Amino acid sequence: MESLEILVDKAHGLGLCLCLENMFPRTQWLIHPEEFVDILTKFPTLNLLLDIGHAHIEDAGGKKCLRFIEMFGDRIGHLHVSDNFGRRISTFP
Repeated sequence: MESLEILVDKAHGLGLCLCLENMFPRTQWLIHPEEFVDILTKFPTLNLLLDIGHAHIEDAGGKKCLRFIEMFGDRIGHLHVSDNFGRRISTFP
């Protein structure tokens, strides 16, 4: 959090849009929208980089992307859009 605070302050001072990316399940942090509430509250100039592929991995109900958008639609500063069929490695038929 200390490093993030330095980065957020520097980016803000430079007029940059700094985004924190949602991660994939094996990282065990910043996977679910609820994990971003405290961070985005603490850093009001920090935005979310919503990685659709990451949000889709192991999301049995398929609702995680929608929850990110509903909770942080006004804080999404960038999107990574891809499809992975809900698995870690993309495989196409």
